[in-house]
Amino acid sequence: MYQYLFFDDQKLFRRNNLTRNIVSPQLIADSVFCDGISSTDLRTPFIFKTDDGKYRMIYQGRLPDGKDSAFLAISDDGIRFTPEDVTDRITIEDRVADHEIFKIPCGEIAEIIEDPYNDPAERYKMLYCDNSDGENLVVHGYVYTSADLIHWNKIEGVEWNDGAEPITGVFYNQQRQCHTIMVRPDWGTRKVGYVDTKDWRTFTPYEISLQCDSLDDPLVEIYGMPAMAYGNYYIGFPLIYGNFEDALAAKFSSGTMECELAYSLDGHHWQRSLRDRFITGLDEQSEQVFGYQNKMVWPSCFCRQENGDVLIFCAITKHQHGYAFANPGAGKICAYRVKKDRFIALTAQGEGLLATRENIWNSGEVHINLSCAKATLAVYESQNGDLFGSGHAIEGYSHEDCIPFSGDSTDWVPQFKNGKKLDDLRGKTLILEVKMTDGSIYSISGEFRPVMNLQGARYRVKGIAPTKEI
Repeated sequence: MYQYLFFDDQKLFRRNNLTRNIVSPQLIADSVFCDGISSTDLRTPFIFKTDDGKYRMIYQGRLPDGKDSAFLAISDDGIRFTPEDVTDRITIEDRVADHEIFKIPCGEIAEIIEDPYNDPAERYKMLYCDNSDGENLVVHGYVYTSADLIHWNKIEGVEWNDGAEPITGVFYNQQRQCHTIMVRPDWGTRKVGYVDTKDWRTFTPYEISLQCDSLDDPLVEIYGMPAMAYGNYYIGFPLIYGNFEDALAAKFSSGTMECELAYSLDGHHWQRSLRDRFITGLDEQSEQVFGYQNKMVWPSCFCRQENGDVLIFCAITKHQHGYAFANPGAGKICAYRVKKDRFIALTAQGEGLLATRENIWNSGEVHINLSCAKATLAVYESQNGDLFGSGHAIEGYSHEDCIPFSGDSTDWVPQFKNGKKLDDLRGKTLILEVKMTDGSIYSISGEFRPVMNLQGARYRVKGIAPTKEI
């Protein structure tokens, strides 16, 4: 299945009277978690659905004495978590709580992922940043593995990136058949690049992907970029560090953390989206749920729900950068809900019109995610030998033939008055045109393959379908 998410207009023929907007996710009040023992002021947690149908959350917590440990919590619904007692499964010296699973002597958990592509005994992978090497001023990146999320073993002799700090994004890169790690290049260098690995023992050389540019607010820095695979896209959440005090020094002792959106088609080459904040604690949602604004929000993991919604789990704190680390106590965990595909909206006030470029139609119907007063779909076909993808009307597939839709749906399947189906147009190159009044469209998806003009002409004349994304 292919999805149009409207980060840009690359694969559109028309976009009339439609404004592009960020769609702010909903802060879920019931998800707020604090174990009463530790404070989650650093980037955390990491959440997994385990074989018993439960959800487990590992998070790094800072104790009142300034020491850190990793803890485990459990949930039936993946939203409301409580500490899980693991005293009968693991022994820890000087244990501080029944849900403690290991102590963190000097460093931070950068990422924990589930890896179904390698050894089941190493089902879970943890990237850990050890900053104890003060003599050489180097952060060492080590890899730990686990079969059960409780017992962890270090892979000896392996470093996933020498010098990186622990704000990462790890996802399976389908195009390259490997895991891609989005990470900063060195301690204090706030820009984002990537390394790839197939076996968690060997890693490709670091390559730069993203940094701040002239469209950003003055002096802000990209602190890192958590990221996820999402259909035929990769979606990144650049952490924007700003609002710090004016000083002739590296930015540390003050400042806020918010996040924006970025996107990629191959997991390596990234584009920034609108420079509006996607998740921020400096808003009314935080005021309503917590009674105060949160100066730092750290997105850490992403859980896809059965209905297609995405939960983004974050660590939050009301304190500014630097102060929060030295004064633990205010950090909590919470989740934001992104309704299925609703990252970016194209919004019409009055009547708007959107038309895709050509799509090789494989099978089935089109699925449209939108909310509006009225919408209809028209379908056009490109003709053989046409190098420019010109749309020609197909009888029975006009706006007048489409049964109008009104309301809010993540999965509107257009119906035509004469009973015609898009499935009847298999093998043709089709242009989809949505006419919409007073509302927003978020995605178009189906069993089709978008093509540019020469790709479409080559397919119609020679029967050669493209094998790679352009």
